[in-house]
Amino acid sequence: MTAEGAYEKERRREQKLLSLVGTPIHVNEAITSKSLANMLGVPTVFLIKILMKKNLTPKSSETVLDRELIDFLCEEYGRIPVWDFVNTDRMAREHEEEGDFPPKIPVITIMGHVNHGKTTLLDQLRNKSDKIVDTEAGGITQKVSNFTVKDENGSELTVFDTPGHAAFDQIRERGVSYADIVILVVAADKGVGPQTEEIIDYIVSKKVKCIVAVNKMDKPGAKPKKVLKQLTEHGLSLEQDGGDIPVAYISALTGDGISEVLEYVQVLNELYELKADINGPADVRVVESNVVPFKGRIVLGIVSIGTLKVGDIVVCGTDTAKIKHMYVQGKKVKKAYPGQCVEITTTSELLCKPGDDMRVCKNNKEASDAIEYRYKVKNAQIQKERAKKVADLKYENEKRELRDRIEAIDKGLDEDSYLKEKEDEREGKEAKTVPLVIKVDTFGSLEAITDMLDHFPDDEIKYKIISQGVGDISPTDIKYVTPDTSDPDNVELRGVVVGFNVDVQPSANKTKEISSCDVKTFKIIYELFDWLNEMMSSKLPPTEEVRSVAELTIKESFPTKRNKVSFNIAGCYVEQGTISIGSDVRVLRERKDFDEDEDDEEDQYEVVWEGKIRQLREFKDSVRKVHAGKECGIMFTSLFSDFRKGDRIVAIKRDYHPRTYFSGSP
Repeated sequence: MTAEGAYEKERRREQKLLSLVGTPIHVNEAITSKSLANMLGVPTVFLIKILMKKNLTPKSSETVLDRELIDFLCEEYGRIPVWDFVNTDRMAREHEEEGDFPPKIPVITIMGHVNHGKTTLLDQLRNKSDKIVDTEAGGITQKVSNFTVKDENGSELTVFDTPGHAAFDQIRERGVSYADIVILVVAADKGVGPQTEEIIDYIVSKKVKCIVAVNKMDKPGAKPKKVLKQLTEHGLSLEQDGGDIPVAYISALTGDGISEVLEYVQVLNELYELKADINGPADVRVVESNVVPFKGRIVLGIVSIGTLKVGDIVVCGTDTAKIKHMYVQGKKVKKAYPGQCVEITTTSELLCKPGDDMRVCKNNKEASDAIEYRYKVKNAQIQKERAKKVADLKYENEKRELRDRIEAIDKGLDEDSYLKEKEDEREGKEAKTVPLVIKVDTFGSLEAITDMLDHFPDDEIKYKIISQGVGDISPTDIKYVTPDTSDPDNVELRGVVVGFNVDVQPSANKTKEISSCDVKTFKIIYELFDWLNEMMSSKLPPTEEVRSVAELTIKESFPTKRNKVSFNIAGCYVEQGTISIGSDVRVLRERKDFDEDEDDEEDQYEVVWEGKIRQLREFKDSVRKVHAGKECGIMFTSLFSDFRKGDRIVAIKRDYHPRTYFSGSP
């Protein structure tokens, strides 16, 4: 087996072990070292050796381990010991067959490609004088918004509007996952867009009920048949083709067809009998989280099961708190039921992220146990990610070293010396970093921006996110990215603070004036992306383009002397172009080993000198330029004289072009 083959085999073995990291194991108080080894997927002797090193050797493989040892051994292998402290009442209720539960408020998510009319449709459903579309920066939706509207029978619907810009893909995926019904808006004059395709994939994979609203039917260029054909091609089973997805033809601008959309919502609600158990502790899906002046951190969530009450003890992530206040559409409430979207404030800060589950616990003990479990899961995930990064880095380093050694052998060079030379070369090309602080209005915005930054390259210059969070830009944020000018070896570039839909605190403005960092705020996400791209592009060295402006042949060499210094004047013939005093030139000489049959034409000459023209003479006169078809005498800078008859001179001009840091889309 070759060295590369052996290495790949070892690599696969390590990957198999890594794949086990983070796997939960349901354990109890009667676990032996043998049974635990089987669950961990390792030989029993491995566990015995670990325990021996800790002077904790069990009497035999059948010895029952105590809880502390089980936790210790699981952590050694990055596995998660799951003890029986999960809320069994809730689990039983979640898996119970549907009983005679009351109807729930349907959750409707309006989705579609950017500028296809989602928010205009929502305004029609709201039927209010204040239009959401008039308040949106750049005329596009950039965050999740929710409203309570009524259907044809006066029943309540919880309706969500989601962003259509490419950067908000995770928000759209969650928008599908917490919806009972998705209204997919497609503009009749534009057809299926990239984000439409993405949403269809989510709808199909998550098997969510859907209504298609073909919008902008009032436009002259409307082509509804083409739209339906595209939707079918992308996997939607429409009613007209014998499927179960109804289609409404609407104009969100004029209101035509809106009643048909509401009718379809009502039909699907009755057909699928959307119900939920309102008894017992509640579960809440976190939609968004932000900071509101005078209220603090607000969590926006949908109640999925149970009844949420003020005073409930809740767990979200690895935090716990009591619910202090709740609001539905700005109105303070004491209780919230399945399908309702509720704004929640708590007695202590609850760091929830979009997509998290908030769960009500019976008491502080249950909350403490739940957090203990979640910490174990979180630590195991961190350990798994760290182990993967270390393994990947080790693999890349060893692969690179093997490649360098093979190159050294092929070139007949000393392997260790060649490895050191290559390492020094790579260190010299280390990418410089731009310190970056990101402040945003919501966690969803933060998620979209950080995902967008992941698309940026990192070979020459790269971002280094120093701090990120929700809220206005503060003096501390600016100080984070102020470079340390006292360190001469500091490779970091001027820092950047970007804000999205936030303000700069007055005290931070003073800090900004005396700081050497850029502070910029934006209301439109694609403008933020464009500015970052332009700013990073300006920090890149330009691309150099070298082009030939004149070509000469050296016909003779004339010895001369000046100030007791001997040197040669090149007698030349200008074959093409114009040669000038001060021109950058290269002296080329034909290679003796050049083979016309085997070598490329550009390899025919090698550069023997590079410099400038110091003096030009035409006959006995000093001149500044000599044109094609004429002879001239040339004195080179540094009195270069090591040229020969037959050498060629190429005058070059260097053009510098600005570079684009990132040419793709976020």
